[in-house]
Amino acid sequence: MKTRKDLARLFLFVATVYWGIWLGGYIFNALMVVPGWSHNPPDSILNYTREPHFLLYFFSAVNPWVFLASLIAWLLTLKLDTRARFWLGGATLIAWIMLPLKIWMIFTIGGVFNAAMQGDFEPNMLNTINLWRNLNWLTIATATIILVLHLLAILNFNNQRQLKELVT
Repeated sequence: MKTRKDLARLFLFVATVYWGIWLGGYIFNALMVVPGWSHNPPDSILNYTREPHFLLYFFSAVNPWVFLASLIAWLLTLKLDTRARFWLGGATLIAWIMLPLKIWMIFTIGGVFNAAMQGDFEPNMLNTINLWRNLNWLTIATATIILVLHLLAILNFNNQRQLKELVT
């Protein structure tokens, strides 16, 4: 059981760090990168895509793993006597509910970028960009909640569950 607890603690720490990196990256993206390519589409998109960007590496290195790290950490706490399980379970549930939205957002903005690069940009795509930007801020707010729940899980990792929880 000690090995399981150590693994749970490790994955909880990794998941928390990943969520912090994810959140910081998305805030940077929303404040510094998105205004650059979205201020005058399709021209701003074409100007943005002329140079390679580190951003794609960030998203491919962090996006898929952040959700998986939370799930693994939560699964490892299932048979442990720790209050972290409650906070981590909530964080993981919210994250996995958010995942389909993130996938949709990736494909949607990718479609807008492809349309701009192929000369097929349509005026109604401005609405898509505005929706995407608003949903991006929603995911940032959601990720903030998820990170706070992970931090609460860390703070409660060594606390045992209440006696009535153990009986039921």
